[in-house]
Amino acid sequence: MRTPPSVRNASFPPAELPSPAPWAWPVLVPLMLAAGSAVWSTAAAPHRLPDGRMGEPYEYGVAFEGFTEPIRFRWSAPLPAGLKTEKSLLFGTPQVWTRSPVPIALELTDALGESARRDFTLLIRPPLQRLRIVTNNPPVFVLGEPVDYEFTATGGEGLCTWDVIEVLLPAGLQVALDEPKTKCRIAGTASAVGDIRVRVLVSDATQTNGPALIRGSVGPAIAPPLGILSATLPPAFYRMPYSQTLIATGGVPPYQWSAQTSSATFSNWLAFGPASGMIMGTPLRIETVRMNVAVTDSLGSKATRQGIELRVEPPVGHSAFALQPSELPIALVGQPYAAGLAPVNHRGYVAWQVADPPPWLKIKTDADRLRLTGQPDRPGSWSLSIQAQDMDLPASAGTLKAHVFGSIPAQRFSIQAIEQKPKPQPLRMLSETLPVAIHGVPYRVHLAATGGEGPITFHGDTRNASWLTLSPSGQLSGTPLQVGEGEILVQVKDSRGAESPMRKWTINVVAAAKDPFRILDFAPPVALVGHAFSFQIPTVGGLLPYDVKIAGDLPPGLQLDARAPRIFGTPARAGRFPINITARDSTPNASLHQRDLLLEVLSEQSIIYPDWPWIVLGLGGIVLGTVGFTIALRSKRKSQA
Repeated sequence: MRTPPSVRNASFPPAELPSPAPWAWPVLVPLMLAAGSAVWSTAAAPHRLPDGRMGEPYEYGVAFEGFTEPIRFRWSAPLPAGLKTEKSLLFGTPQVWTRSPVPIALELTDALGESARRDFTLLIRPPLQRLRIVTNNPPVFVLGEPVDYEFTATGGEGLCTWDVIEVLLPAGLQVALDEPKTKCRIAGTASAVGDIRVRVLVSDATQTNGPALIRGSVGPAIAPPLGILSATLPPAFYRMPYSQTLIATGGVPPYQWSAQTSSATFSNWLAFGPASGMIMGTPLRIETVRMNVAVTDSLGSKATRQGIELRVEPPVGHSAFALQPSELPIALVGQPYAAGLAPVNHRGYVAWQVADPPPWLKIKTDADRLRLTGQPDRPGSWSLSIQAQDMDLPASAGTLKAHVFGSIPAQRFSIQAIEQKPKPQPLRMLSETLPVAIHGVPYRVHLAATGGEGPITFHGDTRNASWLTLSPSGQLSGTPLQVGEGEILVQVKDSRGAESPMRKWTINVVAAAKDPFRILDFAPPVALVGHAFSFQIPTVGGLLPYDVKIAGDLPPGLQLDARAPRIFGTPARAGRFPINITARDSTPNASLHQRDLLLEVLSEQSIIYPDWPWIVLGLGGIVLGTVGFTIALRSKRKSQA
């Protein structure tokens, strides 16, 4: 027989005493019968039986002593379906679960007519669901954005514990475990794209699931940040033609440029191309123009640069013959390129000599100006050599000998070509699988795609999962109203009209809790110093696993098993111990429940029974003993006569 977990319900084995003399039996028998009844009566306080579980075998035996055989046992009806009784044994396999503890009573009547009754309560818990990880495929994370993704498991009982077996993450991300390993998450900010591979193991008080492989990835941002590469402008010279193209990087072309200046002469000589970003004109006065330049891409992103200066310098006069500017502007791959070199301080005609030009560059002289045009087809850096001579006759003068006023030796100039934007990658979906949905709980998932050009939109067919709605931005949302699986088809399209291959997903909807989570009412338990104690906290409903904690000091020798949940052990000190119990289930945004518990621990010496029943029973025993002795004495005298 199992010993009930409360001292008021425990039956202790009698001490071994020496056998009494024959003449003492008439006195001791009534005392023993009365003592037996007193033991059962002492154990007759209300008692909560250990919880059962639907579909699992259950057995509990009620301890008793001090009754005279034969004993008749009568249990109250009805019992929970699937349970039956035999004498003091309650056993069977429960077929249904109960929302609250069911009252049960047992009445004993022995051969002498002595009877006693004990009231019990029994809670049958729902079937234990298989422990499994439901967030095994996280969404695609985006490079540079904060990540805080928590793994979730359903089923099981009590508090789950996570263990990490294998980790492969892009730089900036890490797997975080709290203490005592009840929560597991991916956190951080990814600084590189790549695959995610995490193998974890989850376990509760009764079972272990895993190891499970969780796969994901970090994808690139849809477009690189927009910026203005041109930070300074080469100087312009009084009454000399000037042109310079502003350069932007990132974003999504085409670009639209704008410029603002406080100079009143800006509209008189300086022209600005909104589509090309080219600044051009012939300055008619010496000044410094300060401009605030802004560029906007096709997505509406905007970048600005403040206080760009364009200096108009005076003519060099009779200074040395030279070329301006000293550096050539940057070229863009796939875009027309135009640049020029102009001589300063020359007196006559300028003869040019160019060596080692890149194959895509065309060279033309126009009014004492060297013009460079073309269109680079790949990124890179090219170097060419330019030499100039100031002569009194043009180079086409034939046999006439020209006088050279000045000469510029071969000077190396570099042209750098950069990619304005990367070549569009093929459109493809990054999301491999969808997280599991919970029946009746709002569901929201952002799908991710990569490649293409410009803004992308999502469209598809959700008729086989009609509770889902797909937005053009890629958000799946809705509230599932029934358990089961459904298929959806999704495709993504970019601004050019290019489409990705159709992707099919299966979304699984699992059952949520049928009953709200709560802590049931219970009678304050009592423990006995030096004796095994177990009190199961009556939590029901909600979605497993539960998260149970206690605040306050437990008696020495007792501890909390949060997975059960129960308080168990062998108390080592008597006293009254106030404890606060807090618990919540695994339902999203579940509220916290609290219950105060006053745990009383008694010592065996503190159990005091009243003295008057023993006095009455003692006097009755003496009377019966005297009568028996008199009858025996008379019988002896008659036999001697």
